Amino acid sequence: MTGLVDMTKEFFDSIPEEGACLVALTNDMAKWLKFRLPQWRGDDLANRCRIVGINRMSSVNKLIGEQRRVMLHPLFVSRARASVLAEAERVAAGCNAMRP
Repeated sequence: MTGLVDMTKEFFDSIPEEGACLVALTNDMAKWLKFRLPQWRGDDLANRCRIVGINRMSSVNKLIGEQRRVMLHPLFVSRARASVLAEAERVAAGCNAMRP
C-alpha cells in the first residue's frame, strides 16, 4: 500500500490550484481519493476537484464536456484496459485542449 500512497501523494501534489477532474481506476478508488484529497491538500482544493472512476468504455462518458483540467491517476494509466485507457486519454486531451 505504501507505493500506492506515495504515488497518490505525488499525484495530489501535481493538481493545479484551480482544481481538476481526477480519473481513478474504479469507483472504490475514486471514493478513497475523495476521502484523502482534503486531508493532503485541504478542503478548498478538494472542493474545486471532481473525482470519477472509469473502469469500462461507457464510463469514459463521464469526462465529456468537462471544464476542468483532466488528470489520470498513475494507477489508472498502468492498470486500465488498453482500449479504455486510449479512449480516456483521447477525451482528456480534447478537454484539456479547450482550456486556456
